[in-house]
Amino acid sequence: MKRILGIIAGVLVLMILGIYLFRNTLIEYFGERIGSQKYGAKIDIDDVNLDLFGGNLKVGRLQITDKNNTMRNIGDLQNINLEIEYKPLLEKLIIIDDATVGLVEIFTPREIDGATLKKDSVVSLGDVSDTEKTKGEKQEKLDLNNLNIDLSGDNYKKLLDDLNIKIVKEYDVERGKIENIYTYWDKKLNGKSYKDRLKKIEAKYKVIEERIKDEKDPLKFLNGLKKLNDLINDIDGLVKEVESDKKQFDKDIKVIKNIQKKVFKHINSDDPFKNIVGWDEKKIQLEINLVLNDYLKGYIGKNIDFFNEFSKKDVTSEGITYDLWVKNTSLTFKYLNDTLKGEVKDITSKAGITPNPIKFDFNSDDKAVRGDIHGELNRELETAKIKLNLSGLTIDDKMIGKNKNFIIIVGSVMNLSYNMSYENKILNLDGKILLDNLKINPADLELTPAIKKIIGKGLQGINKLIINYTYDGSKEKLAFNTNIGTILSSLIKEILDENKKKYKAEAKLMIDEEIKKQTKKLNIEIEKVEKLRKIMGENTKKLKILEEETKSNKDSTSTRNLIDGLGDGFKNLFN
Repeated sequence: MKRILGIIAGVLVLMILGIYLFRNTLIEYFGERIGSQKYGAKIDIDDVNLDLFGGNLKVGRLQITDKNNTMRNIGDLQNINLEIEYKPLLEKLIIIDDATVGLVEIFTPREIDGATLKKDSVVSLGDVSDTEKTKGEKQEKLDLNNLNIDLSGDNYKKLLDDLNIKIVKEYDVERGKIENIYTYWDKKLNGKSYKDRLKKIEAKYKVIEERIKDEKDPLKFLNGLKKLNDLINDIDGLVKEVESDKKQFDKDIKVIKNIQKKVFKHINSDDPFKNIVGWDEKKIQLEINLVLNDYLKGYIGKNIDFFNEFSKKDVTSEGITYDLWVKNTSLTFKYLNDTLKGEVKDITSKAGITPNPIKFDFNSDDKAVRGDIHGELNRELETAKIKLNLSGLTIDDKMIGKNKNFIIIVGSVMNLSYNMSYENKILNLDGKILLDNLKINPADLELTPAIKKIIGKGLQGINKLIINYTYDGSKEKLAFNTNIGTILSSLIKEILDENKKKYKAEAKLMIDEEIKKQTKKLNIEIEKVEKLRKIMGENTKKLKILEEETKSNKDSTSTRNLIDGLGDGFKNLFN
């Protein structure tokens, strides 16, 4: 019996000795296993050293996998020093009174995939974010080709072609008006009715004139005189008609002259260039807004995912699990290229461990960068508030991700603010991003060669970008304003204005040449009308001469004496 008890005691001693000797390895093994099982992705613990009697635990490195991307760590903690209470371990609770962490980094790459399940069965929180829900609609980058903006000037060339067609068309219309005037007067002045009437009057006049001169019979003379009076009336009527026609003819000539003055006034003006083809400032603003909207939606989606995880109810896991409460933590936190120092109070693995909210306060520990982060996360009430301000942060190539177009901001200085509140599962955000000292190299951009060549020089002149944003979680509405659209709009408009100036000069030259050519055609029609004017003048002159001759013949002295003599004879007959 004593021998058996001795063996048991020996085994226990060996077990205790083994546990003591291999305590660090056991902590690493069970810590990784239990932590990974509870968290849902792999947790790696390295270089553990437990002071069993002093309750002090040191960890060289703790890596926590990003569940949305299992090839990187969401947190990488180094040089951890913990003061542990043993008694709560019996209640499956790890309480750490004080902790110090030499360095905390986020989003560091992993050498081994941190997924705990097969990838096909992993459901990432990122899979249900706003960004992924609208993946089919997402616009990865600004594509100026989508805007159909003619930076090359091809649309201007089309505008010239359209102008040329318009010039010829308008000239044809105006020339048609002149031809109509010419046809009317050619028919009227050279037609049978007008000429025949004039010839008949001339013929009658010659006959009457001869008869009056040679007539000796007083009665026949009086009859001839009556015919002469009738002819004079016909001449007067024709003269009045000609005078009326002459006035109308002069009006038509003025119409022709006015056509020459007013024709193509529209084309010679700036009117064709007022709404130049291919430019719509609102359209480019909309295109830029789509890109920023998608980017900010993805950013907001990650915030929502985080707080959904934060407020998610604890799920009972199989096997032995422990909860965690870290009362006080002092740490150095590296965010982007900025190092922050501060403390975190009451970190817990789930709600119900302590009524206290998790609080954190950090201040920049960098000479070039200024800023701070303050926040409070209450697991009991499921509320959170975070406020961040940073200025003087220099962007490097590690911060831009996979989007190559973001390389243009590398080397710039970023100032940013971020204010977040989370309550009743509603997230509200507002913030500002300012990038200063930009040095854009167009050669680095993913743009079509033609567009890169055209706007590249202008892009080099941009040195500051500003984005202000707000997100109303109750309405799920994102609003923002930025100077990016204004900058690009101004840049593109400068190019379009240069094209406009160039092609406007070409249009003026083309219009002038076309007008000269078409005016020559008009002048030919006008010359025809001028010939009619000559005919009109000659006819009028003939009528005037004929009128004067007939009236002179009627009022001649011999005719008057003869009439007077006949009058005296008639008087004697009746006396």
